[in-house]
Amino acid sequence: MDNNMQNNQYNNFKENVQKIGKKSKLPIALITIFAFLVIIVTVILIWTSRAIDENKDEELVKNIKLIMDNANAMVTENKEAYSDENTTYYISNKCIKGSEKIVSPYGEFDPAYVVITKEGENYSYYFNGRDIKGKGFLTMSLQDINVENLEKDLDKEDIVTNKGLGARTRIVVVDSSCKEKESSYYKVKIEKIEKYEFDDKKAVKIYAFREIEEEYTVTKVGIYYASNSGLGFYTNDSTDLTKDPNYDVEKILKNNTTGNVSEIVAKNPTNAGDYALIYTIVKEGDMVYALPYVVAQDKAGKEYVFYGPAISTSYEQAKEV
Repeated sequence: MDNNMQNNQYNNFKENVQKIGKKSKLPIALITIFAFLVIIVTVILIWTSRAIDENKDEELVKNIKLIMDNANAMVTENKEAYSDENTTYYISNKCIKGSEKIVSPYGEFDPAYVVITKEGENYSYYFNGRDIKGKGFLTMSLQDINVENLEKDLDKEDIVTNKGLGARTRIVVVDSSCKEKESSYYKVKIEKIEKYEFDDKKAVKIYAFREIEEEYTVTKVGIYYASNSGLGFYTNDSTDLTKDPNYDVEKILKNNTTGNVSEIVAKNPTNAGDYALIYTIVKEGDMVYALPYVVAQDKAGKEYVFYGPAISTSYEQAKEV
């Protein structure tokens, strides 16, 4: 029962008792006893209501853990379906075997997902959801699922499924209809490319944008870049190798497998902002490739490298500014 409602009922009852006392000229002592009894009953109702809510919260947490246990069993049965370490999997509770009918004591989950990630041989599980009363967790790890951490006023808009955990850029969502959807999420990416003049030569200016959560400490911001010859292709400098299946441009830039990939590093790395690369074009039509990245550590000291998607461009493709 709502506390304000209980207080209003008590005040109304007290006023009525006082009115009755005035009309019937009841002894003041009797009125005091009535008021005292009302206070006792109100306190008992409030205490009972709180105890019921606490029991329901404990049941809610218990049911959420059961859903996550079922998710663990599902992954164990079919590990290959969740084997990509670069993927964050969002699985609707309604599509987890054994959890289809598990609900909150306050009503249905709306919406709710178990979030799954893999690292090495280990899987991590998180709960990201709410019930129809707004109680739940925002991407909370299994070990932290408890009554103390329970959010009690979540909106549907709070439950997002479009962000990768850690440095993962691939996202797979299995919605409540059990349909799978794949997307990408980058915390670092090329924001714009401009035509530029540098030392009286044509050049491109490539801006890399980053937005890393404050829970990470950024230690390095940079851009890997190369031309066709830098990627090991010497036939034609104007060929776009991102469209050639024989060249994994992103892999070459990341690992410098040719030994000819260059790198530019920001002097003052921060969690958010732009960083620019100026690349001089040897001749018109030459392709340029860039891969932005950010190195950061979490609170536990674990290091992550956040990569953006690799891009290809040329002076002709860059925009005038």
